[in-house]
Amino acid sequence: MRLLDLVTGDFAEFNGPLQAPPYAALSHRWATDEQTYQDVRKIQERCKESCRVSSPRSIWDSDSGLSDKVRGACEAARRDGFRYLWIDSCCIDKTSSSELSESINSMYVWYSRAEVCYTFLADVPTSPSASLWSERSAFRSSEWFTRGWTLQELIAPHKLVFLSQTWELLGTKSGLARLIEEVTGIPLHILTDNDRLLHGQLDRCSVAQRMSWAALRKTTKVEDRAYSLLGIFNIQMPPLYGEGEGAFRRLQEEILRRIPDQTIFAWGNVFPEPFFTRPDSPRPTPFTYIFSEVLAHYPDAFAHSGQVVAIPPNAFYGRLRPYCKLSPQEYTSTPNGIRTDLPLLPLIPGEELFEDKTWRQPKVMAWYLAVLACELSSTGVSGKHLLPCCVYGIPSPFRPVNSMYRSALKDARPSGPQTVGSEPLPSSYSIFRLSWDDIEVWGAMLRAHMVYIGHLARTPLYSYISDLDVTMRGPISFTLPTWSRAALEDKGYNASLEGPSQASEAGVGTQFHRLTLTPDAEPAISDQFIMCRWTIIVDFSAEWTPGGDGDGGEDDLRIRAAVRSAGPRPHDGDHPDTYTHHLQWLHRNKRSSGWHWGLMSGTLMLPVAGEGHERRRLELGVRLASESCYRIHVALGGRGSVHAA
Repeated sequence: MRLLDLVTGDFAEFNGPLQAPPYAALSHRWATDEQTYQDVRKIQERCKESCRVSSPRSIWDSDSGLSDKVRGACEAARRDGFRYLWIDSCCIDKTSSSELSESINSMYVWYSRAEVCYTFLADVPTSPSASLWSERSAFRSSEWFTRGWTLQELIAPHKLVFLSQTWELLGTKSGLARLIEEVTGIPLHILTDNDRLLHGQLDRCSVAQRMSWAALRKTTKVEDRAYSLLGIFNIQMPPLYGEGEGAFRRLQEEILRRIPDQTIFAWGNVFPEPFFTRPDSPRPTPFTYIFSEVLAHYPDAFAHSGQVVAIPPNAFYGRLRPYCKLSPQEYTSTPNGIRTDLPLLPLIPGEELFEDKTWRQPKVMAWYLAVLACELSSTGVSGKHLLPCCVYGIPSPFRPVNSMYRSALKDARPSGPQTVGSEPLPSSYSIFRLSWDDIEVWGAMLRAHMVYIGHLARTPLYSYISDLDVTMRGPISFTLPTWSRAALEDKGYNASLEGPSQASEAGVGTQFHRLTLTPDAEPAISDQFIMCRWTIIVDFSAEWTPGGDGDGGEDDLRIRAAVRSAGPRPHDGDHPDTYTHHLQWLHRNKRSSGWHWGLMSGTLMLPVAGEGHERRRLELGVRLASESCYRIHVALGGRGSVHAA
């Protein structure tokens, strides 16, 4: 552990916080020009060299080059009698991967062992304590409360002092605890926990609750959303920058191995009504399906899990023992995924509950409610309701195991979204409320199953721009990429793209881009599709339309492709065949849409002259390339194959 000596201005190294003298720590929102360990070392070296002359310089001189932030933190600590100060930005050598790894895994302890943590709020002016509580105060909206790393910096220290942008006192964590609870959602008893070293109150919070505190926080690097939570869960895990969302998956797997708490599966929206009813009660309204992984991809998924608490294992097993035999929670890593046992209550496809009738084959896909040992603390009937999550299993001929995946039910009621007060309810739900009375009614169907939670899939080939929803509003353009032109040339077609132009079959007054595919006069290859000598014209247009969710969402983008094709008849070259068709796709302009970067395509079977009823395949599509620009996808093929361009 490296500390800054406030007397000499040098760094002092110690073998961990237990061997270090009393020290203070600084918490702050990092700026782009933070002074690093190397920067401060250069300043120290310059000052040492000046000692050889008659007027030696000190690192504390105003013109030494030390940043205002580092200088202000040192002065604050020195006023309170400290000789040593720890600042994450300049006390860690981030060029050393081993030191960085040790620091990330030790940071929570380093903050908790500090005598005091000074929290510098660069965006909060000096204000009377009473004004901090106002609804629109700078304190409430400080960016410090939105960053991932500052979560542990808020919870870990026993004493925490808030300082304004001019390094003046704003208040303390204990004195402002109720205000901080309103801002962060962290319970009061966590903010005022006097168990300085053991943090017993924190460990008694469920996994889902702790995750919910980080749900709305952001980090510069996606991996840090996981690494910044290591101390919150008392997990040791080497950082591997470059693993992307795999970091959060790895953190959850470590939590499963160390903490017997099934609230880690209780992420997503909770259905507001009792899901199961007695057989003589009215059935729920229709739902359709959406799918995802069993474990969450990011902390965001726990945004609504702040009231989810764990049920003690003995109490949970005791209540379910009459219906199924459960083993103690155990999660074993295997090549097929994480193996565990879960009590599953089957959902029977084909009843009124399910709008989609295609899942009537239980041998292909089986639907269940996985009954979890957790409940909502805010129901007012603690111990009366369980929180099962919706899952499905798909037997695989390649893996003789029950692979389990997460699902959600999308509310398909034609009446539109419901509201609670002025707040609209979400349109999909993955967590449901199941009373113990329901267990007595449906308990005969409850079974303990060995299931496998699959490994994290490869990262999709397409990426995602998080600010797309805000910026994508203007005119839309289309482009035909170089590799598509080359692939079409290989098939004997010359491609040209023109536009934007006005008025076409896409619609009068609508701007469109025209793609023309013209067969070569003398193609280099002989192909059945080319032999027909088709000329294909496609007009691409885009139009903004009001969002169709009815949930106050943004406008959607409707993309149309008007297709015309013509080719001479082999027996009479004066009368060409013609063929027209229209394709369209809807790009849902909302962050939860799966269409943002995926290919939207459709297939047409063009009639081929001279071959009876034979047809050849034309596949057209678009994929979002960048803000307001779509990349055209074209594929030409025969009866049994398609050659993508």
